[in-house]
Amino acid sequence: MPVQRSHFRPVSAFALLIAVVSLSACGLLGINRSDCSQEVLLMLELDPPESATFTEEHCSMGIVNPTYTATLTIPAVDLVAFQQNTHIESWLTTAVSALSLKDQAEGMDSILFGSFSDGAISEEVLIDTRNPQAYTVYVVRTFID
Repeated sequence: MPVQRSHFRPVSAFALLIAVVSLSACGLLGINRSDCSQEVLLMLELDPPESATFTEEHCSMGIVNPTYTATLTIPAVDLVAFQQNTHIESWLTTAVSALSLKDQAEGMDSILFGSFSDGAISEEVLIDTRNPQAYTVYVVRTFID
């Protein structure tokens, strides 16, 4: 009687293993998902003008502290309203003190940058003002110890 052979392909199994490990790692690192509790998210998330359009929004518990990041676009006319909904009181036209948003600021020649820290929350906001009609806004808010 002939023996039936399995059509198991080591290459396919290896590809499946890589996919499973990658997806698991993304979950462990908080990539592309929100693993903050609703309470944490409510304390860290933005309250932008209604005209804002989010292109990215993410909250992660991180290794040490919860961190909220967002990228959004606002009409230039809503700049002051947006700024009033941050903790930041002083805005600069350079991002020399940017820690979290240094990469985004690189090469930008028309920006507003502000940072805030009160020992409980750290906030950095970078606003790309190169387009006079609509501004791209980058935000990082973190609970700190």
